[in-house]
Amino acid sequence: MNPSKRGMFALTCLLSISSAYAEWTKIGENQYGRFYVDEATLMSKGDVRSFQMLDDMNAPNKEGDRSIVAMYEVDCASRKSRSAKTTYFSLAMGKGTSLTLEPEMNAGSPATPKVVWQDSAVGQPSEKIINWACKSK
Repeated sequence: MNPSKRGMFALTCLLSISSAYAEWTKIGENQYGRFYVDEATLMSKGDVRSFQMLDDMNAPNKEGDRSIVAMYEVDCASRKSRSAKTTYFSLAMGKGTSLTLEPEMNAGSPATPKVVWQDSAVGQPSEKIINWACKSK
């Protein structure tokens, strides 16, 4: 296994293990599922907050995934958010087998598209998550 694949595998394992031991705090829900954050992972750098978030879906998506764990970033100044690293799980609450998708944060290419900051819509889970993150530190 080449070094870059070995590193990616190690990161996937770490995120899978960390999601199993996370202490999830429910932030909100909608018709599709519930949203949680792991308060212990919250870090601040200027106006940007990063933390681990869990999307626990009521039913599997079309790929068969039942939950999603993401390293999430919030820009408190612009009230925008994005997922920095996403792992999809076959079972609820970040359990089961996983497939990690790790987007490139600063530059895009066909293989690793640029992850853009997304606006928050009033009343949506992202608004509740941004409110939590920006008042936390």
